[in-house]
Amino acid sequence: MKKSFLLLSMVFSVVLNGCALEDETAEKIVVPVEEKQEYSSKAEETFTEYAKKCTTGDMSAAPKVVHMYVSSLQTDDFDKNTALPELEDSSVLEYEVKPYEYQKVNTNLIYEMCIQKAVSEGHQEYLNYFVSRGTVSAKIARQFYSEDLINDGAYWSRRVTNLLGLKTGYYIMGRLFCNNEKTFAIGADLLKESAKLGDENAKQYLFDIAFNNNVFEKLSKNKDSLKD
Repeated sequence: MKKSFLLLSMVFSVVLNGCALEDETAEKIVVPVEEKQEYSSKAEETFTEYAKKCTTGDMSAAPKVVHMYVSSLQTDDFDKNTALPELEDSSVLEYEVKPYEYQKVNTNLIYEMCIQKAVSEGHQEYLNYFVSRGTVSAKIARQFYSEDLINDGAYWSRRVTNLLGLKTGYYIMGRLFCNNEKTFAIGADLLKESAKLGDENAKQYLFDIAFNNNVFEKLSKNKDSLKD
């Protein structure tokens, strides 16, 4: 009887220890909690949702994305002779959007992914919907810098220099930035960099800045019509 009791006790002890050991060494399955993306507006949230659908192959979302994107561009940023895709539901254009709201880094990246997806699906006309002009990129950069959105401004500034090269890119940005009091100092610095690289027009503008008391008024008149 005692032997049976001892044997039972040993088995029970092994079982308990085995369970304890298994519990201690078992891998714990951790389900990652997906962080909810924060949006600055309902318009941005809607735009992003449609753009994500587009990137996964839902081409019915592509026209909405393009029309929304163009709606936050400003006068003369988009060639009016370029036909936009047909839009069946115009309710997406009812949002009030700030200038260049859809051109922020995050929204612009997913927008361009949508455009690339549309092109890969055979919709070659979507190549016309990229922002491919240096002057437009410079205007977008200026807007973001004026709002102290440095990352967004730097993103578009890099695009300007990628499109136009450093010398011309700095000159174009310098002139456009000098049109806005909030970005005037940045514009002057950009003109200096362009002048160092040999741009004669930049040198002339720097001369005006140094010696013309009415330089801001002069620079502010009709200078957003610069062409690449």
